Amino acid sequence: MKLSKLILGIGVAAATLLPVKETQADLKGNVRYIKTENERNSYGSYAEAQGAYSLPLGFKGFSFIDLYDHNRNKGEGYFGRTTLRREIKNLVLSKTQLLYSNELAKRFGTGIATKIPGLPEGSSIELSLLPIWFNNNGERIESLAELQYGFNAKLPHGLNFSGFGQWNVAKKGFPWMYGEVKLGKKVHGLNIAYDSALISDGDKIPELENRVSLGIDF
Repeated sequence: MKLSKLILGIGVAAATLLPVKETQADLKGNVRYIKTENERNSYGSYAEAQGAYSLPLGFKGFSFIDLYDHNRNKGEGYFGRTTLRREIKNLVLSKTQLLYSNELAKRFGTGIATKIPGLPEGSSIELSLLPIWFNNNGERIESLAELQYGFNAKLPHGLNFSGFGQWNVAKKGFPWMYGEVKLGKKVHGLNIAYDSALISDGDKIPELENRVSLGIDF
């Protein structure tokens, strides 16, 4: 990766988490390196940093940034997303997302989410619909409405199973966009995981890309 793009990516990450520092909010996160089985025909291997934090007025934030040295869609540079949630009532939340890809604001979306109740302790499922999106010129993106899911489950023997995914329900056939599935375990302070990607191949069913990752919490 070129030094200038690496510095830019680090700057974006710092700008994203600046409100956390300023409000002295609790920040928990990790950094990891994701290695794919096929560099040539995939999104490539890359480093990622992510963090979850609390903000004033009841908002909960989550941000990540991926730093690429090559990528079939994005080339060199970075890609990231910041998600803000706030509970409205009875497990219904407002949900807002900002995406950045080699620029501070690629697109902005908003909608609602809900948490599935009655799950075992340490497990969660969230379903979201973000029907309204704008590009960085403030124009409505009529061809984009995202149906999203995310889940997390603690398993025996210290294993953790998690994942997320999204469809574009504004397009015919509801094509798959992107997702991940991860089965991991902490070993001597390191997070070791089978960290697969669910890649779009043009229809609603994703294509599995095998990957592994190694990370550490902060």
